[in-house]
Amino acid sequence: MRKSRRTAVLAIAAVGALLPAGTASAVSTGDAPAKHRVVSKWGHIKICKHGLDTFDVYADGQGKTWQSSLNDGRTDCTNWGAMRPGQYDIAFAQNVASQQHVVIFATYRDNKGKMCRKAFTGQGVLNSLLLPGKSIKINLLLHRS
Repeated sequence: MRKSRRTAVLAIAAVGALLPAGTASAVSTGDAPAKHRVVSKWGHIKICKHGLDTFDVYADGQGKTWQSSLNDGRTDCTNWGAMRPGQYDIAFAQNVASQQHVVIFATYRDNKGKMCRKAFTGQGVLNSLLLPGKSIKINLLLHRS
């Protein structure tokens, strides 16, 4: 009986040595379930100004309108919280009228990840698609000539 156990153990070890790596165990590393990243169903729009100029900013879309004045210090940003995904018109205007020619530079990243920069005279509107779990950040800088 002792000899038959030893023979069985040697036979199992020999078969295990002949099999390709990973097939000897019941669960290989490739059988682990994939981890899915949880994507929020909400998005965020953040508009920041740089410099001492003041701006009124708006976002209009999905049946709701958000509005803020950016006038605190050198850098100020909106804090609108979570927003439903969809199409938004994002508008901005200089808060104080100027006798000089004023150009507003808006810098943002589109949905494909490409950095974009647009110039507007005194005020502007960007139409943008807010995707679930994504953010839109627009930086405003005013230039006088």
